[in-house]
Amino acid sequence: AAAFVRMPTWATWILVGGASLAIWWLVSSLVASHWIYDRSSLYRWMWVPTVLRETPMRWVNIHAGLDESTEGLAAVLGQPPLVVLDIFDPTEMTEPSIARARNDARPTWPSVSCPGSVPVDVQNVNVIFAIFCLHEVRRDQRRIDVMADLASRLTTDGRIFVVEHLRDVANFVVFGGGFVHFLSRRVWFATFAAAALAVVGERRVTPFVRVFELQRLP
Repeated sequence: AAAFVRMPTWATWILVGGASLAIWWLVSSLVASHWIYDRSSLYRWMWVPTVLRETPMRWVNIHAGLDESTEGLAAVLGQPPLVVLDIFDPTEMTEPSIARARNDARPTWPSVSCPGSVPVDVQNVNVIFAIFCLHEVRRDQRRIDVMADLASRLTTDGRIFVVEHLRDVANFVVFGGGFVHFLSRRVWFATFAAAALAVVGERRVTPFVRVFELQRLP
């Protein structure tokens, strides 16, 4: 008969702790995602009127291959966007999750693909929305270049609204190791500064999501 090997107490606690963490992150990530995307004001767009001084006449929405925001933004703003830009770059954005999302996506608004630069005719924009997309540009310099390009299309008092999760304690608690896919607040601020953008407003939508309001520096 096979001998029963009793595990040391410390090993048992490690196994129990690891299994408990795995279960926690599985459940907590589902609960947090439901709160953020289904129950909070984020995709009900209640935060949008509070950050805008007036309804923009010329606004643009940015996504990275999965557009979950243009339809809602158009409804709350009462007018269609000037253009919707898809910054998806297959040479850089190679994660399987992005490929799956693109395959499953059912576009509700036509987009212009611009992995290199914004089309030259996109000018004098009042507001640009970039919701959960700019973190997909993984190289720091490339992200700076994208944001500088966007900034150059703004009117003098135009705004860019960047909505992102952060690589912080709150997101680690609920998403575990997945939080490394997000960027830290320090990295975002360095990116904004290098792109000649000033942060003129910052707010939370749930403990896990930040909205950064940016203005082009003089």
